[in-house]
Amino acid sequence: MSSGKTLWASENGSDDYNGGAPALARGINRDYIDGKMTAYLNWPVIAAITPNIPWSTTGVAVAPQPWSGYYSIGTSAWVMAHTTQFTAPGWRYLDSSTGYLGGNRNNGSYVSLKSPNNSDYSTVIETMDAGSAQDLQFTVTGGLSTGTVHVWSTNVRSGNPADQFVRRTDITPSNGSFSLTVQPGYVYSITTTTGQGKGTATSPAQGALALPYSDDFDGYATGREAKYLSDHQGSFEVSPCGGGRTGQCVRQMSEQAPIFWTSGHAEPFTLLGDVNWRNYTVSSDVLLEKSGYAQLVGRAGNYNHDNPHNLNAYYLRVADNGSWSIRSNNTSGNQRTLASGTTTALGTGQWHKLALALNGSTLTATLDGTTLGSVSDSTWVAGQIGYATGQGVTAQFDNLTITPLGGGTSPTGTLRGAGSNRCLDVNGQSQADGTVVQIWDCNGGANQTWTATSSNQLTVYGTKCLDAPSTSTGARVRIWTCTGAANQQWRLNADGTVTGVQSGLCLDVTGAGTANGTAVVLWTCNGGSNQRWVRS
Repeated sequence: MSSGKTLWASENGSDDYNGGAPALARGINRDYIDGKMTAYLNWPVIAAITPNIPWSTTGVAVAPQPWSGYYSIGTSAWVMAHTTQFTAPGWRYLDSSTGYLGGNRNNGSYVSLKSPNNSDYSTVIETMDAGSAQDLQFTVTGGLSTGTVHVWSTNVRSGNPADQFVRRTDITPSNGSFSLTVQPGYVYSITTTTGQGKGTATSPAQGALALPYSDDFDGYATGREAKYLSDHQGSFEVSPCGGGRTGQCVRQMSEQAPIFWTSGHAEPFTLLGDVNWRNYTVSSDVLLEKSGYAQLVGRAGNYNHDNPHNLNAYYLRVADNGSWSIRSNNTSGNQRTLASGTTTALGTGQWHKLALALNGSTLTATLDGTTLGSVSDSTWVAGQIGYATGQGVTAQFDNLTITPLGGGTSPTGTLRGAGSNRCLDVNGQSQADGTVVQIWDCNGGANQTWTATSSNQLTVYGTKCLDAPSTSTGARVRIWTCTGAANQQWRLNADGTVTGVQSGLCLDVTGAGTANGTAVVLWTCNGGSNQRWVRS
């Protein structure tokens, strides 16, 4: 504080776009009160991150389906607006009008700033940790305006957008004095300025990325990233093609292992597409620039941040010496070789066409139009595609295509949790009204077989419906004799979530648990993998 240097908070956010709002409200005010910090960096502004990836809801807004244009603005955006819409560069903090309410941090904090015209001012108040309402008294002095005060508020504890960034009744000071009652868990801005607003823009609807999908990469400038490709390790950049081919390709550029900031030792990989893609063939031309292997990834799902090479997915791996394999991996790093063999050596500097077909439980590998092998495995039922290489292996990829196969989603089947890879299950195979549902190892039982009806019901045993006993978060979902009521109606959304028609809440595996028997409840939709379900 006494360094004489300008101080900024360089990572003031990086929390869930809704759940991180209380910490952000405290931080913006208290970083100045405690450390005289006058700028705050929050990243990302827009999290264009698919929901299978860690931190997919981190930031100010989320856009998990960039192909659809869908976006959601979080509570954190409105917490920030309580400062950014009421101040501007050149405004200065008023230390004499800044501090903790009643001198107690638990009551909340307030900061005041004045404009360069030395008349207008704004005060931002947060009561994140307060336990009750507080009556605040204000007296305006020092030449600041004693005119009308405009009041805006956000209830940070509410998940209802109608409670965020709300214009309240104006206050007219008397002889420069006025009062305001503040509620716990709120942010308030009081100001003599005008022009603030919430806007009227609405997001486009969510939607799947349609198949077939293809990209020859020729439309990008060198050094750019191809559309929808999301690098997780290594560096996949657009580059002029090698091997005598004209045009542009995607090249894995990293020639050595990085210095890891996590405990994992991830090989380079990049992902693309919709997490709900199920049955398809992914194919691409591949050129190895050096000895090693390249991989096509299919049905890629959740990704373990602590060990980033641990990804729920299938892989087709081919090496320059002709060895090949179809593999499965998971977030615990349990790699399994499902099929393998040896074919004619691919060599280096030569183009070859690889293809991995995933149709139901049948996985088939093809090289240059010749089938290498096929195997049956039902571990992963949906997910993205990707490119990957061995550590330090540079390789090129061209002419990506993803072609849909038969085996579409039947209205009857299982609902498999994306986070747990376990199925929605009626406890104890009971058919009694009121029996709760949970997650359990998928076994094909009648108590795990659900039918999506034209009446928006999810039925089991033919006559029982998935039933929500209330509209409260945390309500444990159960089965009940079908009545046609709204609490038994569900929407199966394009992003894999299942929402109650009556409550608007998501079907949620409580605590993001993955163990057999973990309860399934209603909860505020947050984009987590414990709220996404794959029909199979």
